[in-house]
Amino acid sequence: MSQCTHALVRCMDFRLESAIEEYLENNGIVNNCDIISVAGATKDLIEDPEGFVATQIDISKRLHLIDTLIIMHHMDCGGYGGHSAFAGIEAEHAFQIEQMEKSKVILEGKYNGLKVVMALAEIDENNIVTIAEIE
Repeated sequence: MSQCTHALVRCMDFRLESAIEEYLENNGIVNNCDIISVAGATKDLIEDPEGFVATQIDISKRLHLIDTLIIMHHMDCGGYGGHSAFAGIEAEHAFQIEQMEKSKVILEGKYNGLKVVMALAEIDENNIVTIAEIE
């Protein structure tokens, strides 16, 4: 059986590609990470803890024996209505972190011992992406 240590649940947004590749390289997990890409990242998991995203994580855990799952949300996410769906950047930032925290609770309850890492990607006006892990 093939194994990898990590899985990443990320939004499908094309603007994230280069930054995610760099993030994987910087963390030493290139070719050691299942990538689950869906609009809104873990939005589906929160709405349906047994739905599509959960199924993909189950497969990664069962087949590849991951021990770490990275949840990556981003600002201006179309899955959540983009910047215009929020009163301001601060509200959007807080909402994205809240969504990741909800996902983390679901995942840690389902998978005993799974390490869940949260990361938020910021996209500036020039589409430059910066990813920071959230403690």
